[in-house]
Amino acid sequence: AADYPVYRVDRVLARRDAIYPATVVGKPIQEDYHIGVALAAMSVPLLKLIRPAVVDLWAFPETGFHPLAAISVKERYPREALKHTLGMLGEGQVSLTKVMVTTGPQVNVRDFKALSKAIWRHLDLETGLHLLAPTAQDTLDFTGPKMNTGSRLVLLAVGDEAAPLRSEPPPAPPGPAELGGHVRAVDTFGPAFLLVQVDDGLGEPETLRQTLAQHPGTRDYLFHVILSDDVDLKDPVMTLWAWFTRFDPLADLHPAERVVRGNRLCLRAPILIDARWKKGYPRPVAFDPAVEKRVLDRWSQFGLPD
Repeated sequence: AADYPVYRVDRVLARRDAIYPATVVGKPIQEDYHIGVALAAMSVPLLKLIRPAVVDLWAFPETGFHPLAAISVKERYPREALKHTLGMLGEGQVSLTKVMVTTGPQVNVRDFKALSKAIWRHLDLETGLHLLAPTAQDTLDFTGPKMNTGSRLVLLAVGDEAAPLRSEPPPAPPGPAELGGHVRAVDTFGPAFLLVQVDDGLGEPETLRQTLAQHPGTRDYLFHVILSDDVDLKDPVMTLWAWFTRFDPLADLHPAERVVRGNRLCLRAPILIDARWKKGYPRPVAFDPAVEKRVLDRWSQFGLPD
């Protein structure tokens, strides 16, 4: 995948004595992307004073912040990481996080591939996957059953580095032709996640789920993420944006098996995440090609940096 973009606070533009202050937001990368990164730089050091066990907290700007956050913590006793995770999910705007991944202190939670590696090595699906529903949801999130309502997914990827649950990564995935006629492209995002781009004709994902769960080149991945064909799997920003803004944990997780343990429901791998654009979701805003060309042709006249 391509390199991550450099976070630049100076990419926010302002006119002196503006009569209508506003911020450009939407499909990344826009101004809110850089403003959010600046807020994190200011707030995380304060957070660590209040919660000394927290090493770092990162809300991914590629996803629009609230759909995905990761936290690294120091654990003094077994399962303490869950306490810190639930504590953060009760804090201000962080309480609207849809997916929270918790790791040990050695993981760079600002790097999604490092996060994927931690999930691969340490996530025990029977004890480390927690689905909370129904919950309040961010007003901008349209994936739940109704406005301001949705669900939460917590993944605890904390464990002994000397004795991980898994060590060797899964094999390289097969080409799309081996996985069915609706599959257009296949890639990985670290060892835990297999990305599968499909066309609009797929329909219900059950047949594809079974194919991915049985194929020797795909069955060992913990998660199979299916994405619509407007998503370039080689673009990490657009992949994360589409993935985490187009699925609701309660409705769109399709595990290989559901097992009841007492009063708990446990999900068995591989788990398919249906992150396609779905009927009822708003279409992404797109630039008018004529306007875009006119702006680019005149860019040197505006006195703005390239």
